[in-house]
Amino acid sequence: LDKINKLNQEYSSLIASADEHFSTINFEIAKTDYQKAIELKPSEQYPKDKLAETIRKIAEYEQLRTDKKKMEQDFNNFIAIADNFFKKKDYVQAKINYENAIFLRANEPYPSNKIKEIADLIYEQNRTQLAYNTEIEKADGYFSSAEYEYAKTYYEKALTIISTEQYPKNKLSEIEELVIELKQKRKAYEKAIVSADKNYNSNEWNEAISNYELALSILSN
Repeated sequence: LDKINKLNQEYSSLIASADEHFSTINFEIAKTDYQKAIELKPSEQYPKDKLAETIRKIAEYEQLRTDKKKMEQDFNNFIAIADNFFKKKDYVQAKINYENAIFLRANEPYPSNKIKEIADLIYEQNRTQLAYNTEIEKADGYFSSAEYEYAKTYYEKALTIISTEQYPKNKLSEIEELVIELKQKRKAYEKAIVSADKNYNSNEWNEAISNYELALSILSN
């Protein structure tokens, strides 16, 4: 009788311990206690059912840990990819990957802050581009009217806004070449006029006509 009482007490103690550890999610300890209880009383169904439930819980929590680890890896990967695009100033792709990271961890402030930063940068880019385009439009207008000094001023203003743009640099080089060409034409024109006037004053009519025509052709080319 004492042996039975002792067995019952030990069994009850194991079940109590197993149930407590199960309720506090210490499943490995609970599993061990249920197994010991089954060894003491193999015919009891309760520890068998609880052991099966405990094993299922262990598997579920292991899967959760695996999923959480994978989610953490995916989150870090998205952040790394987004940061790389951000450094390259590819804000569209950066934003997409920051959004993917937020989908995995909505409460994480870093990707949300980076998306806000991207929005501010894009706004500033658009504002800068608009200012640049305005100066280029003015410069092109003056250039097409052969008002090269004004055109030069506005191309230079455009470069102060976006210094990396090649177009205004090319146009400034073109203006420089055109100005040199115009100076050369002006010099040749004035020389032809001086010769023509000299011919005219000397009654050298054919020579005068020839030089006046030369002066006109210089300006028309």
